[in-house]
Amino acid sequence: MYDVALQTTVWCVYMLRMMFVALKLPSISSKCFGEFAIRFTRMNTPIDDFSMPTDLDAVADRLREITPEAQFRYEATHSSKCFCSMKHDTLDTKSITQRRSTIKSSDYWKHEAIHYKTIFANVIFDGLLKQCTADSADNTNCTNSANSINWQRVTQLYKRRFARQGLDAEDLEKHRRTIETEEYWEHEEECLKHFARIDQENHYARLWRKLNLPETEGQSHKDQQRSSRGIRRRRRGGKNSNTRRRC
Repeated sequence: MYDVALQTTVWCVYMLRMMFVALKLPSISSKCFGEFAIRFTRMNTPIDDFSMPTDLDAVADRLREITPEAQFRYEATHSSKCFCSMKHDTLDTKSITQRRSTIKSSDYWKHEAIHYKTIFANVIFDGLLKQCTADSADNTNCTNSANSINWQRVTQLYKRRFARQGLDAEDLEKHRRTIETEEYWEHEEECLKHFARIDQENHYARLWRKLNLPETEGQSHKDQQRSSRGIRRRRRGGKNSNTRRRC
């Protein structure tokens, strides 16, 4: 507060001096103005040991030092988009389209096509989400809305659309392998390890069956021979008993 009062006082004294000069009034020395400023300041402040400079030039220099220069955040620049937005408010969509059709710049239409590409992808994505989102009544226990979406079905529908555009499974697999998210590949790593263990177990089971196959075949062949011999013996025994009865 004291600094503000001091600056205000000195500025008033300086303006009084300029007014005297402009009106060509009897000149008053700078020393008088300085003493007036000192007395006025001491009268309005409780500080008595403050020394006020008696030269107004020194006061002006001091004011220039403590007064910061005006700083602007940025210079105003021209914005073509703002200009076009203001013009769009005065025209309808049909008129805007007709006037834009006269633009010959290839870069202009390239930017618009790339922008439509992103919008089109978002529209398709939103449509697929609606198809693959389960009914909220069937997912009352679902705390996360993303969990109610069948994302696997979303990928299948995408594959069908790619197939309609001539993209086969091999091409789609190449694009899939460009995914850089590590979390995505962690799930696939666990899956491949699981099936690798199953394949290994099946492989060892086949080898074990091959190693034991000759022994089982030999054993079954011996059993068949034994059974056939028993049948023959029973048949012969039956014929002998019949001949004995006839005798």
